[in-house]
Amino acid sequence: MKKFLAIVLAVAMMLSLAAVSFASNGSNNTYTFKRIGADAWHFDEARYYGGLVPYGSDYMMMNNGYISYGAVAYYPIIFDCNGTEVFATDSDLVEKLKIKAEFETGEHLVGGVEIVKKRVDSVTFTVQNAGAADAMALNEAIAEGEKYFYFVKIPVNPYITTGEDDVIGTLTVNQKDNDDVVINGVKAAIAEADDVECPVEFNVHTERHYNSTGLSAALIEGNFPLEYDKVYALKFNNDDEVELDFGGFLLGSERNEGTFTVDVSGQGKVILMLNTTADEAIAAANPGVKMMFVNFNNVKFNRAGEFRYEMEDMAAAYRVVNGQLLPIAGLEIEDDEAVFNTSTLGSYVFADAELVNPVA
Repeated sequence: MKKFLAIVLAVAMMLSLAAVSFASNGSNNTYTFKRIGADAWHFDEARYYGGLVPYGSDYMMMNNGYISYGAVAYYPIIFDCNGTEVFATDSDLVEKLKIKAEFETGEHLVGGVEIVKKRVDSVTFTVQNAGAADAMALNEAIAEGEKYFYFVKIPVNPYITTGEDDVIGTLTVNQKDNDDVVINGVKAAIAEADDVECPVEFNVHTERHYNSTGLSAALIEGNFPLEYDKVYALKFNNDDEVELDFGGFLLGSERNEGTFTVDVSGQGKVILMLNTTADEAIAAANPGVKMMFVNFNNVKFNRAGEFRYEMEDMAAAYRVVNGQLLPIAGLEIEDDEAVFNTSTLGSYVFADAELVNPVA
């Protein structure tokens, strides 16, 4: 009897080991759609986050707990494979995946829902977000050689406001079964998914918003650096003067420096945008002249502030309105610096010679 029992146990053990081996080599893998990521993500260009660590990938996926207006929310698609969660990296997994979206809040902001394939080289996240565990798992998959992943893509319309919005809804996922697929080089099966509901919820505001954290914050007190080509929702945290700095403060920047110093007592929230896009007609009408364009979005302040701009060999400065050069009231140019007072930040051009208007 003992011998018989030993044989039975030995056979059972061999069968168990065979089953583990069978599952591990993928020949009996069954994939079942399980969920989307726990948090919304967005891709972003390389920059310094938190002021400390530089990230150098153009394909970096960020999880900051919000999505900017005009940006895209991405949710990684996650399957169950023999009891283990895996990211969707094979096209067969999403070929027959159908998604229906319903939004109870923020529907006017959403530009549609689709499944896309994106390359991810590195991931960072904020620890308070629900997606932290997904981020670590995604990093592990990248370390193991995965580069491309499938996501649910939810674009957000470019709507600009000093406030915030929320997108809240449900994605209902369906998938047909398929017993004859090859996933990651081995034969596998895809199980049917029937009306699996996945909640989506994320906050929407400008990237440089006063409720953001780190370098993205725009709660103004004292001196505040402005980056070009960013949208700022500014909120002022004092009743004194503040100095908005732009240009040469950036590490390694060769751009000229400018400041706007203004009393913000009682100042409300404002949207501010800044770029250096040249007016091509003005540039063409003044060949050989060195010009620097600084364009704000005509943001208005309660009081006039002092605008200063430095430029080597500066000889002239103008306001640019509807493509025409206009004089700046009270302008003074001394020691390669233009100084004037204004309550409205518009578009300006600074030059090393007098300029002429383009021919109409």
